[in-house]
Amino acid sequence: MNTIVITSGAILLSIAGFCYSQKSADFAILSQPRDYTILNQYQQPLSDAEKKSLGVNLPAQIENDDELLGDQITHALRFDFDGRTWFLQKDEAGNLIGDRGKQFRQMFRKCTVLGDTLLITEDRAVPFSEKFPPAGQGKSLGKGEAVVRIFSTGQFVYVKRGDARAEYGWCSFARRSAWKAVEHAVEKPQALTGHLSDQIVRRFAEANKVYKEYFDHFNEFTHQEKTVPAWQCEASGNEVRCTLNLPYRNSSQLEESTQYLVRDVENMLIGKHYEVVGGKGEILVKPKADAGARQ
Repeated sequence: MNTIVITSGAILLSIAGFCYSQKSADFAILSQPRDYTILNQYQQPLSDAEKKSLGVNLPAQIENDDELLGDQITHALRFDFDGRTWFLQKDEAGNLIGDRGKQFRQMFRKCTVLGDTLLITEDRAVPFSEKFPPAGQGKSLGKGEAVVRIFSTGQFVYVKRGDARAEYGWCSFARRSAWKAVEHAVEKPQALTGHLSDQIVRRFAEANKVYKEYFDHFNEFTHQEKTVPAWQCEASGNEVRCTLNLPYRNSSQLEESTQYLVRDVENMLIGKHYEVVGGKGEILVKPKADAGARQ
């Protein structure tokens, strides 16, 4: 059998877009996300209520502008938003379903990804605008307000303000005295048990489910009896160790889909002092080497 890549279910989840290391990426600002056919990370369509909850002026960090989905028929634009993977479905002609043109979907190429938080220290000193480029007497950020910088292009920065009812728009931080960076407290490593451990184990269980569905279909179609891949996980103290069954543990057939799973778990550990170590047929979650020195 050729290399197997499972691109549905829990295995397909990208590295969070709001990472702290600077990198370049393309962004699309979707002024009205509800107009599009949007699929979640499991490649299932969102309901109208779910699309409404995404708000407006959504910053979509483009990861692949022509992704072939798990059904091997449907094409979509894959993007990252708020640390999760989403898809904008395309029609047979390759156009985004529901797209109303550049006025409602602005594109920004080779932007600098930021993902840090700033605290505003002067009232009405940092302008805020939903339009690009910002112009005229629009809104401004208030003193004491914290905003997340998503990406920058030229002298302008796209930000998120608020939490429960987030607003997205453009700012200029040229006035250096009007803001300061927020320093996040260093988290002490905790035992990898309880909710987080359960969450990791559930992710592997979801991967096993995807494998089973795929191989059941494959075996039925080809009249073969290929062994179904399965991960077995054991959580103990500060570690979670997951191992593939044989014969896949000693082969490279699942190497690419294993990397998807590694990145999936890495997303769950963002901001925590744990790392994911992936080897052939084994994935280990453990404290980072320098975690002890931070306590």
